Amino acid sequence: MEKNLDSLAEKVHHLESLQQRFVHKELKKIGLNMLQARTLDFLAVYPNVIQTDLADYLGKQKATVTNLLKVLENKNLVERKQSTDNARQKKLSLSTSGNQKVLLIQAIFAKLDKKLTGNLATSEIDELNQQFARLIDAF
Repeated sequence: MEKNLDSLAEKVHHLESLQQRFVHKELKKIGLNMLQARTLDFLAVYPNVIQTDLADYLGKQKATVTNLLKVLENKNLVERKQSTDNARQKKLSLSTSGNQKVLLIQAIFAKLDKKLTGNLATSEIDELNQQFARLIDAF
């Protein structure tokens, strides 16, 4: 079967691969992987959630999230505090160091956005956003 390297789907896939490599490399510089970064970013937006909410967001099993949180706690990025509503639940929040890491994560994605749009005019960026919205809606 012949692969069409000029197809839009192939170009989107290639761009996604390049983005993933870029983000992975940048996150590695700050001592994180993608799952850890997604966790910190989620906790920055939704402080004091429970582990089940995080597992649902990440699409991971509870045991995987438990191990992930242990690593982030050991790095002093996440804190677990007993819920006042339910003694069996722990609320998750970012530590001061975790909040600082989130700023670094956001800077990485701002750098990625700049890399993607740096050679484009504002009108081209607007047009691309409209076209991507249409492509996403098709699914």
